[in-house]
Amino acid sequence: MRRLFASARSGELFVLTDRPWIDAVEVSPASGPAGTDVTVTFDVDAPGRWTVRAGGTVDGGGTTVASGSTTTPDTISATFTVSSALGEGLTKIWVDV
Repeated sequence: MRRLFASARSGELFVLTDRPWIDAVEVSPASGPAGTDVTVTFDVDAPGRWTVRAGGTVDGGGTTVASGSTTTPDTISATFTVSSALGEGLTKIWVDV
């Protein structure tokens, strides 16, 4: 898989990829203690399996907190509960399709 990353001064991240495109990722709420339900919403432009990971890097790792599949381009809403296993502080959320 090939990827090209770029960022803007505003903090936005741009990704060019040969995989299905993920757009409009929203995380709500943006933070919370263990026990908080978090919903990650995103659009995909092609059918396929998707995974939401907490922690790790762009190349993998972390904890899978939600997964599924879609047979058409779709808007996906995945909800998971924050656990103490994720640790305290900033935890990056990754969406893979």
